[in-house]
Amino acid sequence: REVVGGGGEGGGGGEEGARRGRGGEQLRPGRVRDGTVKSRTDVGAFIDVGGLDGLLRLGDMTWGKIKHPGEMFQTGQEVEVVVLKFDAKKCKLDLGFKQRQPNPWDSVTERFPQGARVKGKVSSLTDFGAFVELEPGLEGLIHISEMSWTRKLKHPSELMKEGDTIEALLLEVDPAARRLRLGLRQLEPNPWDTVGERFRVGSKTIGTVKTLTEFGAFVELEPGIDGLIHITDLSRRKLGHPSEAVKPGDKVEVMVTKLDLDQKRIGLSRKDLEPDPFEAFFNEHNIGDSVTGTLLRIKDGVGVFVDLGNGNEALIRTVDLTEKTDTPLEQQFTVGDPITGKLAKMDPIPRKIQMPVITSPPVQEVEG
Repeated sequence: REVVGGGGEGGGGGEEGARRGRGGEQLRPGRVRDGTVKSRTDVGAFIDVGGLDGLLRLGDMTWGKIKHPGEMFQTGQEVEVVVLKFDAKKCKLDLGFKQRQPNPWDSVTERFPQGARVKGKVSSLTDFGAFVELEPGLEGLIHISEMSWTRKLKHPSELMKEGDTIEALLLEVDPAARRLRLGLRQLEPNPWDTVGERFRVGSKTIGTVKTLTEFGAFVELEPGIDGLIHITDLSRRKLGHPSEAVKPGDKVEVMVTKLDLDQKRIGLSRKDLEPDPFEAFFNEHNIGDSVTGTLLRIKDGVGVFVDLGNGNEALIRTVDLTEKTDTPLEQQFTVGDPITGKLAKMDPIPRKIQMPVITSPPVQEVEG
C-alpha cells in the first residue's frame, strides 16, 4: 500500500515531490480507496488510508440512520471508502462510505410511485405520528390522523411499536423536499362511507353506552362508530343528568334520528322508542276533567308546575289560582304536596297542559 504524504502535488522536488504528487492524485475527491478502521468515536470513525488518517463522519456512513459507528464498523475492519475532500496543507482527509451507492432519493419516484402499497420498519414514534423506513435512507411519516378511520388515537403506540414491520399506502412523494407521506387507514375501507346504508334515519339498532357527559350519552353502534343520545332524547321525563337513565356498559336500543356523514355525527334517541305519555294522556282526558298530581316546582311570577305522572306536567298560572293573594307562592305551596285542578287547556303541538287549581285533596281521617 502506498504511503501518502501531507504535501501538495507541486510541493518539494525529486523523489519526495513525485511521491507527494502521486499521493495527491490518489486522494483526489471521488477516488475510491482501501482503508482500515483505526478507531471509532461518537462523531464517526478514523480510517487509515495509506498511512494517513481520514475521518468518516457518522452522516457519511449510510443513507439511512445510525446512532454510533459501532453499528456498522469494527476496529481493524478493512473498508472501501470514497475520498470526499483532501487538504494537503493541513493534511486533513474527509471520507465517505455511503457515497459508494446511489442516493436513494434520486430514483425514489421510480421505485416508490404515489399510490403504491409499501412495507417498512417503524423507526421511531412521536406524538404526531410514526416514521417508517422503507429502505436505508428513505423514511416516510404516517401522521397520527392517517392511522385509523374511526379510532381517536392519543399516541401512535396504541397501534404500533418501534421495530414493527408494517404495510402502508404511499400518499405523497416529494423528492425535492425529501418527504414521503404514508397512510395506514387507507388500506381499509372507510366505514363512514357506508354508515348511511347501515344506520338509516328512523331505523332501530342496539348499541353500548361508552361515556356520559352533562349533555348526553355516547353510544358505540359498532367498533369506531359512535352516536350521541342528547339528554333530552334519553327519556320522556326530564333528567338532571344522563346517569339517571343509563350508565356506561349498558346495552340500549335506540332510534337513529340524525345522520351527518360530513361531520361524522349520528344522532340517537331512546325516548322515541317509548310510548308517548302525552298522547296517552290526551286520549284519556278531556277539557274540564279534574286531575290530581304532585307539586313539582314553583316559579314566582309564573305559577306552579304539577307532575301528572309519566313525564306529563301541567302549569297552574298565578292568575288562574283559585285563591288570589299577595302572599308569595313559596309560602302558599310546598313542593311534593298533592294538588288537584281542572284541565283548562291541552295543546298537542307544544305538548303543554294548563289547569286552574280547585282544591287540595282532603286529608283522609284515620279510623281509630
